[in-house]
Amino acid sequence: MRVWLGFNRERLFAPVSVPCFNWTDAYGGSTRKTVIIAPIKIVECEDGSIQISWACNRGAFCKDKNCRYSHAAQQTEISPT
Repeated sequence: MRVWLGFNRERLFAPVSVPCFNWTDAYGGSTRKTVIIAPIKIVECEDGSIQISWACNRGAFCKDKNCRYSHAAQQTEISPT
């Protein structure tokens, strides 16, 4: 992933508060919550590009298997074929 570091460099790495419309609890109920998406790892590559890994502050508690930030999505087992 290449990231352009333009005029406002500080805002690129700032956490963002956004609505999550599909936050899912342990019982499968879905509700709207406010979440914070924040950078957790920033790496400058040899070629000068920057890789940023992002995370959600409610990711550990969300059970939505389709959300890239939910820990439930990361724990889904893939059966061998």
